[in-house]
Amino acid sequence: MSGRRSWQPFPQEIPGQQGAGGGGAAGTPAFDPAWYAYTDIWLDPVNGSDTNVGGSMGARVPALKTVNEIVQRYGSWQPQCYTHPLTIHQLSAQPFGSDLFVFDPIMGACNFVWDGLSYAPAVGGPFSPTSVTTLSQANPGSDWILNGNLPTGAAAGLIVWNKTKSSYSMIDTISGSSAILQQPILLTPPPQAYPTFVEDTTWSHFDTYQLLQPLGVNWLNQSISGGQLNGINPPIAGTAWIQGIKFYDQSGTPGFSQISIHPVGILHTLWLCAADPLLILNGYDSSDLVAIACFLNGGCELSTNSLLCACSSNASGNANTILIGGNMQMNTILHGITAISPGWENSFIECHVLGNMIIEAGATAEAEPGAVLWGAGSINVRGPGALVTAPQTFANTLKVATLQLDGQATGSSFNGTSYTAGVTITSSNLDTGGGAGQPGLSNPRTGARFAST
Repeated sequence: MSGRRSWQPFPQEIPGQQGAGGGGAAGTPAFDPAWYAYTDIWLDPVNGSDTNVGGSMGARVPALKTVNEIVQRYGSWQPQCYTHPLTIHQLSAQPFGSDLFVFDPIMGACNFVWDGLSYAPAVGGPFSPTSVTTLSQANPGSDWILNGNLPTGAAAGLIVWNKTKSSYSMIDTISGSSAILQQPILLTPPPQAYPTFVEDTTWSHFDTYQLLQPLGVNWLNQSISGGQLNGINPPIAGTAWIQGIKFYDQSGTPGFSQISIHPVGILHTLWLCAADPLLILNGYDSSDLVAIACFLNGGCELSTNSLLCACSSNASGNANTILIGGNMQMNTILHGITAISPGWENSFIECHVLGNMIIEAGATAEAEPGAVLWGAGSINVRGPGALVTAPQTFANTLKVATLQLDGQATGSSFNGTSYTAGVTITSSNLDTGGGAGQPGLSNPRTGARFAST
């Protein structure tokens, strides 16, 4: 398969998260300046204790129970870690609705990792499916599917680890005895500032798989920052690497709340994460903000420098997927409504359109080289919006069930001097102008258009 191979407001103070100098909870330590030398913090919401050591220079130590205690030990929810990396090892899921937190370290040129993946509990045992359906970019087409012999507990939003190939995916939906998957991804080696990730097109029923449950967190917003380390030229920015966790929707219903991720001066990567709230990805002040192989159950909003790679969005059907200057690729699965809004460089490469994609008035969606929008959904361009496919043909780019201009199935071709109305909007007619004009069709009254340039 082709595809790109490489690459909200600031949070409020949360009740219970006190600044430097504040006392800890009864029976727990207060602010501890020694914590600013630690490279590893151990968090176990189920079996930990806030009287434990919690932090170390790498060795595993008895874990803390709450993030609020981590904040208390630092004396801040924005600890400054300019000179060394920091990893939070999450050993178990937070109970829903408890220990709500914001934690936004300032990393300089160093890396911040929140690791739930290494401790994600297995769901069932290792298995091999009866068969594997491979990807087909067509109408209706097919995602990757594991058919038969699924373990008890298989469900949407679980991580799928191919133990044979050392690659991963997440379950988008369950249909009968089959698990419909996102595009499998091989990523080596995580975490790093600019990861190398490729589509793994080799999954088969001969492989051994394991389902994993991402660890739940009551993380409300993220604005992790980084930047140049003194004395380094050219500047080096660190990375925020978040893996194997699930963001709870605090309303209890997917898509009814939202979480904003707004990194500053740092590359921010979400890898194998699930999110029930509407996930707002604002990469404007970052070197990039990318979600790789994530299950965004409550929908997603992308703005400048934000990417979805091999993800699925809005499986709950309670929200939308919105682009305001973002990019979607690697066969990202789009449920329900996808709205392309006016913004800077809305673009796509490979996307599975299951619902209705709307190019809103004044917006432009641009197909990058190798792009294809495929599936049983529809694309509707509203004037004066545009979908631009250059340099590839419409037939190779648009493989969906329905194409519309302002909700209508016909458009007008233009031969350089005059329009011919009533041309049925199909990919082949778009390539020939309906045989009566230049490539593309439009609604001359509103300016809505499918265009080659």
